[in-house]
Amino acid sequence: MKSKHLSALVLAAVIIISAFVSCGEAASISPAETTAGTAAAETAEDTSAVIPETEPRYQQPEISDLEGFVMNVATSSWINCDEMFFPESLNGDIVNDLLYNSIITVEENNNADVNLVLLPDNGSVTSAVKKAATAGSNDYQLSYNHDNQTVANALKGCFIDLNSVGFDFDAPWWTDTRESFTVDGKMMFASNYLTYSGIYLGFVIAYNKTLTENMGIEVPYHSIFDGRWYMSDFISLIKDTNTDLNGDGAIKPSDDLFGFTTTDLGLVNVQVSLGTTILSKDGDGMLQYTPDVDHIVNMLDKFEKLMENGFRADDGISYGATYFMKDRVLFDYVQIRVIAEELRNTDMSFGFIPCPKLDESQEKYVSGAFDVFWAIPVPAYDDADKIRILLENISYNSFYDVVPAVYETTLKVKFSESEQDAQTFEIIRDSMFVDSGYAFNEQSSGSLGKMVRLLSNTDSASAASFCEKYHDKAVAAIEKINGTYENLG
Repeated sequence: MKSKHLSALVLAAVIIISAFVSCGEAASISPAETTAGTAAAETAEDTSAVIPETEPRYQQPEISDLEGFVMNVATSSWINCDEMFFPESLNGDIVNDLLYNSIITVEENNNADVNLVLLPDNGSVTSAVKKAATAGSNDYQLSYNHDNQTVANALKGCFIDLNSVGFDFDAPWWTDTRESFTVDGKMMFASNYLTYSGIYLGFVIAYNKTLTENMGIEVPYHSIFDGRWYMSDFISLIKDTNTDLNGDGAIKPSDDLFGFTTTDLGLVNVQVSLGTTILSKDGDGMLQYTPDVDHIVNMLDKFEKLMENGFRADDGISYGATYFMKDRVLFDYVQIRVIAEELRNTDMSFGFIPCPKLDESQEKYVSGAFDVFWAIPVPAYDDADKIRILLENISYNSFYDVVPAVYETTLKVKFSESEQDAQTFEIIRDSMFVDSGYAFNEQSSGSLGKMVRLLSNTDSASAASFCEKYHDKAVAAIEKINGTYENLG
């Protein structure tokens, strides 16, 4: 079992920290306060880990004596799912230790254990959860797994309706995804801030501060914070920035400078961020296929203008970071995970901004994201209330302490010293969104999959005929999914 027990000293430190934070203080948690020994503290990074709080925290979730209840979490090491949920031990890293101690605190407060059942890969999680659900075996109380595979399990009837469990959906760690994932009144899987995967797998626009300053490019933070940051502004910002650095008369990604880049997979979430969805709900809460062709044409047209000073990177799930690190691109639409894993330890000076709105018709920012989805298997139905208590407490700690620490250490900034970075973080955090079209796209990759990849598959001139081409198959796929939900209970 992967449960640990805090020493009295560390537990006391956690309680003291929590007391300061709950009183609204801008608590800076030092490495020594999140590690069990001097050696670990000496290796920790020198950065604060808590965003200055501009408003009171949401109410503390219910704490209850669960009488030694064990919550077994089926997961794998795919993209470090296990470490994002519950690290093995303290190691001196700010994020690792905050997360470790937050889970330990939830265990101690509720007299329960969180136990990771580590399976070989995400496919193994899918198979094990399905096998247990089919047999009615309460082997796992939570599945924390690959997004599309979790959806596949849900459509096989493996999970219970989260809307029936009693979660406090008004809490800030629930995003718009809750509504997006509810079909026929049922929410069979979730994406929220239960862990930091919600921000770690989200996308932002990273920019090279040194290059932009040298070129006299000023990021319009005032407009961003006022909600007036649009694609037309971004197009103007990078206009005429492609530069032939080696003077050979040809501008190439490996040799020269471009204004913008991302990969084809990144474009899935550029599309989402520009308010382009292909699914909506009818009056009965069922999915319906509703691509807005005029909106799609507008989006594609603006994107094509942007790409006059950009290129599509070929470095896969690095999302253009290969070129960004070599000073070959000014703005990179990149996954925060990549920044943490590939850019964080470089000498680059970079900043972050949200993806712009398409135009004035888009009411709010949307930060497209992938995520690790979670769900409660059907055999755990009788334990649902205990699971809810644990998950809400874990989410509370994740949202207020762990998620800001991930962002701070990734950016190499201290929110306590930079109000600008804190405001940018809040915009991005609060607008993270996993599109339902993407969530369900693998159920019909030949139609839904094509539509959630519009930016990769068509252009503004061909958009109308492209949408028409896949219409019937997409409608059929959605009708099949709706029929499945009607039979889920």
